[in-house]
Formats: sequence, structure tokens, C-alpha cells
Amino acid sequence: MKTARVLDRMIWIGTIMAVVVAPWLFGSVEFYAIDLLAIWVVLLWGLWAIKALAEQRVTLFFTPIHAVLLVVLVWSVIQLVPFPFDVHHGSFQWNRISLDPPATRRAILKLSMLIGYFFLLTQLMHTPGRLRQMLNVLIILGFAVAIVGILNKLTFNGRILWFRPSPYAANAFGPFVNRNHFAGFMELLIPLPMALIVGRGVRRDQWVVYGFMAVVMGAALVLSASRGGIVSLCVQLLVLPILAGREWRRWRRLKAWSREGVGALTSPSRTPASPSSLTRPSPDSRHFAPVLAASLVFAGGILVSVMWIGAEPVVSRLSLPRSSAHPRPIEQQLRPATWRNTLKMIRAHPLVGVGLGAYPRIYPYYDDSTGYFSVVAAHKDKLQVLADLGLVGGALGLLFLISLFRAVRRTLSLPIPLERSVALGCAVGSIGLAVHSFVDFNLQITANALLFLVIVALMCTTDRRVRWMGRHRPFGEEVKPA
Repeated sequence: MKTARVLDRMIWIGTIMAVVVAPWLFGSVEFYAIDLLAIWVVLLWGLWAIKALAEQRVTLFFTPIHAVLLVVLVWSVIQLVPFPFDVHHGSFQWNRISLDPPATRRAILKLSMLIGYFFLLTQLMHTPGRLRQMLNVLIILGFAVAIVGILNKLTFNGRILWFRPSPYAANAFGPFVNRNHFAGFMELLIPLPMALIVGRGVRRDQWVVYGFMAVVMGAALVLSASRGGIVSLCVQLLVLPILAGREWRRWRRLKAWSREGVGALTSPSRTPASPSSLTRPSPDSRHFAPVLAASLVFAGGILVSVMWIGAEPVVSRLSLPRSSAHPRPIEQQLRPATWRNTLKMIRAHPLVGVGLGAYPRIYPYYDDSTGYFSVVAAHKDKLQVLADLGLVGGALGLLFLISLFRAVRRTLSLPIPLERSVALGCAVGSIGLAVHSFVDFNLQITANALLFLVIVALMCTTDRRVRWMGRHRPFGEEVKPA
């Protein structure tokens, strides 16, 4: 058993290392970075197999989200299988669904790697200590990336991170080649320290530290001058107090119903009340007002930090037209034109798509321009899913969102401060990324996709622990933060 514990700790530390290293490899979008992360996850799974042999048992935590991800992977593999009927042209000849099999194979490797890390995280984060460790690692990682991004921008020498030459360096921020992808990375992390404060998941003497890191990350996002990122941050600052206040009132209503039911057990003449029979309480200003004030403090701190560092680049970026932005050797096509052409691709291959990862090669066939523009993604994640995986992939994506929403809703409704704070931070972070995904492709960036799955893994394991504690703890008892 001692060997199993040592292996478990090695796997845990190795998984954390992968999450931490991914953004520093320039977003892990290049083949060498994806291959390194894939080799590393294979080694970790090898250690997991040795651990299972040492324990002489295999225990897997499985949720509907796991099932959906596995079905997506299976569907991607099916796109590589030769069929006697060409689904794209309606003729009887051997052909594959994927119109670019080599790109699909690379995309399957990347997807398998991401799912591998997700499975490991959901098996390993089974204690409050590890849950808090992962939260602190993510917050410190976001703080470090934000600090490096700000310093790199203030001392910019024409290279990414001061040493990597690139024709796209003018649009880079921190280790990310594209400022929008840096913003997407921050959107997932900024709500975590904010939620730990407003959800009382940390002690009051730690509020200043967590608040400071949240403000620095928010200031870095604004200084990146990503339009989509700034809009997403504003949405998050609005959603945080609304969601926190709503779920707190819901918990109070459930607690009141529980007390009514307990009283009925001791008095036969009373009829137990049900949640629906209780009057809907008015907004609890004693809780909602402090949460709203905290959001305003965060917003004010971010604004002051940006003004102190220098807001001129941000103002110039937001006020100048697209043609006045930093030039590139090959300009990106305007997003509306990309979306129109992507819709043509979806209409031509509605059910099965063109194949996972095949979008860049197939897009020129539906582009009405001269071919001068380089388009590698749809700049809208939902269109990318439909183009690559068809309506089958769209249905799987919808199932994923429904499963995630149900897990978030269950966890937000329960009175355990740490778990409630995790659920709040993950929910707000996911909402911010969803808003940004309407105009960008953050989920195509390996580091951002891995971080998103880490956030989802936090939600899954939190939901698991909450349901376990609900069976072993009297209803209505609140656990104080450590």
C-alpha cells in the first residue's frame, strides 16, 4: 500500500506539472508541445496501471461528462474508417468521412491527450486537500502568467517572452502568440479567487492575497486589449453577484423546508411543507449586497491598475478601426466573412462534418475571396464543432453542456463553502469562455482546452464529494472553511 501511495502522489504531481507547463510552451499549439504532453500523459497512465497492480484493484470515477468525451473520441476515430459508401457525394465507393485523414489523426492524438489528463484529474482529486491544492496551483499559475505578460508588454523587444522571434509577435501577450488566447486563459482563472472570497471558501485573513491576484489577472486581461476578453470579463463581473446571490437564497429556502419537515416529525398535527409551498423569499440583501460590493471592488481595482500601468494602448486598440491595428504579413480574414464561409461548409456536410482537424484544408473550397487570407479556425467554437463533426458532434456538445450545467447546479445549491466556491468560480469562468467563444477559438488552443477540462474536472469531483457528504452528513449542517 505504501508503494501505491507513492505512485499516487507521483501521478498527482506529474499531472499538475503538465497543467502548469502547457501555457508556457506558447499555448502548446505546436506539434512538439502536443507530442510532449501526449508522451507525458502516457507515462502517467503507465504509473496508474502499476498503481492498480500494486493495489490489486481498479477504481474509476465515471460521470456523464466522461461518457460524452469518450463518444466524441469514438466518433472522431469513426471518421477515419473507410466505408463502401461516400457520405459526402452519395456514391458507392470506398471513402472516409474525414476529408483530411492526416489532420484528423493529429487532432485525435490531441483530443486523446486532453481526455487522458481529464480522466486522471477526476480520479486523483478525491480529497479536500487536493481540491484546494489544485485551486491554489491554478490561481498562482494565472497570477504568474499575468505578471510575465504585463512585464513582457512593458519591455517589449519584438519577441515573444523576450527570446522567441515571430512575425506575429506584435499581437502576442505573455507566452501566447495571440492576445485573444491569453484573454481566454485568464477568463477561466480570474473567477476562482473571486469566488473563494465571495463564497467564503477561504479565511478572511486570506482575502487580500486572493483579491490582489484576481485584480492582477484582470488588469493583465484588459491590458492585452482583447475586445472579446474585455467583454467576457464584464459579463463575469455581472454574473458573479447574480449567481452567488441566487444560489444563496435557494439554499436558504431549502434549509427552511428542511426545518419545517423536522418540526412535522415531532408534531403529528402539522403537515410538512414542501419547497414549492414556501413563499419565494425576497432577495437577501445581507448576502447579495456584499457580493455586489466585492464585484465592484474587483472592477475598481482592475481599472485603477490599468490606469496606473498605462491605459493608452488599450484605448488605442479599442478606438482604432480594424485596418489600423497591428499589421501582419498575412492579414486575417474578417470574422463575419469567415462565419459565412463556414456556414457554407456546414450546409455541404451537415450530418457528419468534414473531419476533426480538417477545417483549415477544406475551408479554401468555400472561400469566395482571392485566397490571400489565411484561415485556420472558424473564430466561433460552435461553428467549428459543427464543421468538423457535423450535427452528431453538435448533439454531443449539447449533451456535454447539459451534463456540466446539472453538475454546477447541484454543487451550487449545497452549503459547503469550499465546494460552493469552486462551483461558483468554475461556472463563472465557463460562462466567460462561452461568451468569448462566440467570436474566437480558444478551445482550439491546447493550453486553454486543457485548462477548461481542469475546470470541468474540478466541477465533477466537487459534485462527487458533495453527493457523498450529503449521504454522510445531516442535511442543513454547514462546513466551515479551513
